[in-house]
Amino acid sequence: MGASRLVIGLVVTGYAAALLFSSIFLGRFADVRGRRAILIAGFALAAAATFTQALATDVVQLAIVRILLGLSAGTVPSVLVAYFLYETKAGVGKFASFGALGWGFGSIMAGIFGSAVIIFLFAGGLMVMAAATIWRLPKTHEITHALPLFPKAVFKENAAVYVSILIRHTGAHMVWVTYPLFLIDELGADKFWIGIVYATNAFTQFFVMRHLDRISSSHLVALGLGFSAVTFSLFTLARNYLEIIPLQVILAISWSSLYVGSLKHINECSSEKATATGWLSGMISIAAIMGPVTGGYLNDLIDYRMTMIVAVFLCLTALALFILFKDSMGKAPIVNS
Repeated sequence: MGASRLVIGLVVTGYAAALLFSSIFLGRFADVRGRRAILIAGFALAAAATFTQALATDVVQLAIVRILLGLSAGTVPSVLVAYFLYETKAGVGKFASFGALGWGFGSIMAGIFGSAVIIFLFAGGLMVMAAATIWRLPKTHEITHALPLFPKAVFKENAAVYVSILIRHTGAHMVWVTYPLFLIDELGADKFWIGIVYATNAFTQFFVMRHLDRISSSHLVALGLGFSAVTFSLFTLARNYLEIIPLQVILAISWSSLYVGSLKHINECSSEKATATGWLSGMISIAAIMGPVTGGYLNDLIDYRMTMIVAVFLCLTALALFILFKDSMGKAPIVNS
C-alpha cells in the first residue's frame, strides 16, 4: 500500500493499543463473570475482523480493521491460558508450545500464499474453526473473583516480571516492526524465505517450551532476557538470510524461556489467572505500542542494525532490573469468592 516505515509502525501501534485495552479489561471481566462466554465471543469477533482485512483498500482502512481485530483478539491469550490451566491442570510450557506450533504453521502458509488477501481469508477460516472448537468446550463450574477495576495486588506481586518483559519487548518490537524489510533489503530474502525464517523460530519454540516446566520461573526469565540480548547482537552480524536461520533457534530459546517463565510465575502467584495473564499480555501490548513507532523512526534515522544494538541495551537493562527485584516477588494468598 506504499506505507513508509513510520506509518507501518503506527498501524502496528494501533493494533497493539487495542490489544492492550482488551487484554487488561476483558481478562479481568473473565475472572469476574466467567471465561467460556468471553472466549466464544472473542474468537467469533476475531474471525469477522480477520476476514474484513481482505476488504481494506488503503492504509487507513487497514489500520481501522486491525484495531477492531485487536479489540477482539485480546480476549484470547489471557482467558484461554486461564481456562486451560484451571480446567486441565497441565503445564504452562505444554500449553504455550501449541501457540508456537500454530504460529509456525501460519508463517509457512503465509510464505507459500504470498498474497495478503489470500492470507487474510485463510486466517479467517482458521479463526472460524477455533471459534467452533471453543463452542464445544464443556461447561464447567468456574470460580469467579471480586476484583477492583485496577487490581493493585495482582500487579504488585508480578511487577518484576511485568516491568522486565515490558522493557525487553519494547526493544524486540523496535526490531520486529521492520524485520521483514530487513530480511529483504539487507539480506536478500524473498517472501518464501521470510516464512521459513519465522517458522524456524516458531517450530523451535514448540519443541523447547514443552521441556521448560520443570525449571524455576525466575531462572527461565533471566535466561530469556540474557539470550535475547545475545540474539539481537548476533543479528547485526548477519550478511545473508541463511545466516539468520540458526539465530532464529537462539531467539526461540530466549522467548520460550522468557514467556514460559513469566506465565509460570504469574499462575503460581495469582489465583486471578485471567487478570494476571491479561496484564502480562498488556505489558507485551504496551511494548508493541512504544516499540514499533520508536523502531520505525530509528530505522529511518540510524538504520536496521543500529536499532538492533539499542534493543540489546534494553534487554540488558531488563535483565539487570529483574535480578535486582526478583526477590521481592512473593506468592499472594489465594482467596476465592
